[in-house]
Amino acid sequence: MVRNYKRKTNKQCWTDENMRLAIEEWKKGSAGYRQIGEQFYAPWSTLRDRVKNNNKIITGAKKGFAGGFRKVFTNEQELCTCILRMEEVLLGLSRGDVRHVAYQMAVRNNIPHNFNNNSEMAGNDWLVSFRHRHPELSLRTPEATSAARARGFNKASVDRFYRLYAELVDANVFEPGNVYNVDETGITTVQSKPSKILGRCGKK
Repeated sequence: MVRNYKRKTNKQCWTDENMRLAIEEWKKGSAGYRQIGEQFYAPWSTLRDRVKNNNKIITGAKKGFAGGFRKVFTNEQELCTCILRMEEVLLGLSRGDVRHVAYQMAVRNNIPHNFNNNSEMAGNDWLVSFRHRHPELSLRTPEATSAARARGFNKASVDRFYRLYAELVDANVFEPGNVYNVDETGITTVQSKPSKILGRCGKK
């Protein structure tokens, strides 16, 4: 699949409003199909067919596919919101995770797709196009943080730490030079190199 597709024609670039105005102009008898089609940027053959059908197609259906590559999801904001929410709760999704989620969304919502049913993943090209359509997402390496530290970093825990620290300092009159940060075990619980995730652009 070509990732940076550029259209070579103006086929199917007209809008329903253009077609409606073209039909109204034709009914006035001011010109033929070709002249009116050029005036309203509508294909004259489609204009002719819709005039013959009393404009039923334009009010009851959408125009055909314009070429290039069809998006699987008509509204991708739900998926984008899911990615950002997972990052906020420190469970950022990798590229593979996003491709899995996209496949699951398509299957569960009965959306036609051309994803790989064996791997149950959307393709790399789909992911590249998805990122182009959502510039608020960026691929980055998150800061390595242990699960225990992430769970412990909340307002209640931080308030308790500083309350206990203040009580100890007041009771023992510690000098600043007598306060040390000691690693008792030397064993890290932080993964050495976390995988890249999709998150909000500009966020560290």
